[in-house]
Amino acid sequence: MKLSMSMNIFYITILSLFFIESILGRSIVNENVKFTAVNFHGNKHAMYYLTAESLEPGSKLLVNKNKNYYTWYLTTLSDPSKVYLSNSLVGSFGGVTDLCISLSEEKNFFGNNYLNIVRCADSKYKFKYLDLDPEEPYLKIIKIFNLDDTPLTDSDGNEYCVYYDGYPSIDKCGDPRYNFNLSWTMTVLGDINKPFQQSNDGSCGNLINGFFTCPGNYCCSQFGFCGTSSLHCGQGCQPEYGHC
Repeated sequence: MKLSMSMNIFYITILSLFFIESILGRSIVNENVKFTAVNFHGNKHAMYYLTAESLEPGSKLLVNKNKNYYTWYLTTLSDPSKVYLSNSLVGSFGGVTDLCISLSEEKNFFGNNYLNIVRCADSKYKFKYLDLDPEEPYLKIIKIFNLDDTPLTDSDGNEYCVYYDGYPSIDKCGDPRYNFNLSWTMTVLGDINKPFQQSNDGSCGNLINGFFTCPGNYCCSQFGFCGTSSLHCGQGCQPEYGHC
């Protein structure tokens, strides 16, 4: 009887560990996360790419001929995805950074948010490229979604898309054949795999050479270090990579 109870407790403990790991978004075994490298150019001016000013959180997005920082990574092409910035300076693949496209608090003259880059854990939005009709060269848009994959809308239910401008912003989705500033083309460059594994040196988060989680009940701080202090587990703690 005692042996049976011990075995039941053992199995319950194992199942609990799997449950906790699934909540944290981590796997007990190492795995690879596939990213697809892409770039976006506006169809109004085909040589003008969607780029970032720099590899600094808060930097605005630009549309220009700059060849720096214009490769992006998606985790899926079939569903909405966060859009990760590459650290490539010349349009090659480069590494997947911990910077993602988001909506800035700054707005343009029309009251629409500009786009910027933030730490991926702070990004509350996903994006999806939609080719509405392969026969129509301008019927291609980038729609904006919430993290639960529902479209981002205004108070009247109008869905938002990415608006092409010197500094891209959000705007209500419309027919891009009559508003070229909503029309984009996405070019797929190829796939890379990035490992998701437990840290063995105290660093954590979305690093160039992989995603690293903290062991046990350690927290991953906003600056990417494992620990148990309030600096690690308090403001900015990254729940994807440790206990918070």
